[in-house]
Amino acid sequence: MALAAPIRAEAAAVVAIQQAAELRTQPAGRAALRMVQDAGWLDRTAGAWAELARTLELDPDAAFDALFGRRAVLILEPEAAPAPRGRPSGPAWVLISELDADVAARLRRGLRPAPRGVLAGRPLFAVEQGRYELAIARLDRGRSLLLLAPAGRGSILEAALHAHAPEGRREANAAEPVAQSPARAEGVKPGLTSADLVAQLRELGRGEVHAAFRLGDAAVAGIGVVRGDEFQAVVRSSPGLLWAPRDCCIGYTLWPADIVHAIPDNAVLAAFGVRDRVNPALNVPALLPLLPGRAGDELPAFLERLRGRVALLLTEHPGEPGETDTPCPPAPIALDLLAEIDQLEPGAVAGDRAMAAFAALARGLALLNPDNPTPVAQPTDFEGRFPAAVRAAPLPSQTQRFGEHPTLRWVYRASQNPGPGGQDHRTGWWAARLGHADGGNPAMTDLGPQAAQSGPGVIVSFGRARPDRLAATLEDIGLTDLGGIVPAMTWIERLDWIAHPADNARIASKIRIHFHTNRLTD
Repeated sequence: MALAAPIRAEAAAVVAIQQAAELRTQPAGRAALRMVQDAGWLDRTAGAWAELARTLELDPDAAFDALFGRRAVLILEPEAAPAPRGRPSGPAWVLISELDADVAARLRRGLRPAPRGVLAGRPLFAVEQGRYELAIARLDRGRSLLLLAPAGRGSILEAALHAHAPEGRREANAAEPVAQSPARAEGVKPGLTSADLVAQLRELGRGEVHAAFRLGDAAVAGIGVVRGDEFQAVVRSSPGLLWAPRDCCIGYTLWPADIVHAIPDNAVLAAFGVRDRVNPALNVPALLPLLPGRAGDELPAFLERLRGRVALLLTEHPGEPGETDTPCPPAPIALDLLAEIDQLEPGAVAGDRAMAAFAALARGLALLNPDNPTPVAQPTDFEGRFPAAVRAAPLPSQTQRFGEHPTLRWVYRASQNPGPGGQDHRTGWWAARLGHADGGNPAMTDLGPQAAQSGPGVIVSFGRARPDRLAATLEDIGLTDLGGIVPAMTWIERLDWIAHPADNARIASKIRIHFHTNRLTD
């Protein structure tokens, strides 16, 4: 982190790794590298990496250890959207690594004869036909720094070179303003510098992997260690990072500690949280009004009624094994949702309208598929009356993963205590299930009322996931083109997290990632 702390530039993210050469040889480190490769996230830099390895006259693994095996840090600059005219698109970043003297000498010999130019008094070299710029800065005790950045994005590279200039030059540049990202030119509010993010990381102590970033007004910092086939991390985040309340749950009821026992063994994904709003930087609410028909109006209106605890549960329900050698079809899945409603009666009206609009949207999309013209009956619309009655809406069968005759069921349950307005404004829960027709009522129907009676809440968020099984589910329903996420998920066997309120109105989380190291081959 010491490599990033003195840099006076706005930063969207800082990632620092200690002793990467050792981490690369551990099972979890090897699996993580294969995961990134299979996802294609390194494809754009593969050419530059191959060229640097040839320059050092080393094989790729030995080159990695030589260039990044000691201390390395990646700093990502905020990006303007769209990029200003004349400026290359894509994020600006700088990769800084500490080198031994012999490795720096090899680079200088291999990058001759002519530098590309001069920046902050340092010669720049072109890498991979000019797509990247590279500089080498000498330090004391025979050490050097490698600085690599995309060509044409010189502000953050220049700030890094100034920060690591010799002592005399550094003092001369001390009064220089913070290097501003192109996003500032678009009127974006000033953000955090790399030094700000490093300060948040240092509060967490020492680790092997450090990462801090911001998402809109929210910031997150975490440190992690690699232990065998697991990656373990401790994280501190702003409450509004995803959907948790901005005031760190003040005025909200949290989940009780024993909620961890509510996750069944057949869960592919289970997530429990507390919702106040979705982080505007995610742009999720902006997508819902774009849905056709009534769904674009009714779904956002119902979301506004959700003001508390929420939960999601995706489960697999394997059938009985057959007596033949015929491969079994994929196990049917069920999606259960649970959410707290601020006012039960108006919430039931909004919920019935939203579910009816969703069912109508599903039927309309099915009509566009000539291979599946089977009509589906219109469900009964309760219009919010009789909240305790289970509603059911048959849906067209677009995929066998939800069974032959998928059905959406939902119901409302009143909380034990009325809201501040008395009986007419009592709070409650909405529970829904999307699954096969004989799959039963929402599995979490009684979970909300039970949680309210099981003691004071202490958990902001808790969850468990089987990313490898979730990837198979996504592939079965045709969602394979998600920017490399699906191939990456196949390398993770299990993901667990738990989050509690912490100091300074932040949220403290613990995360464990268990990799599929049995897939590795020597």
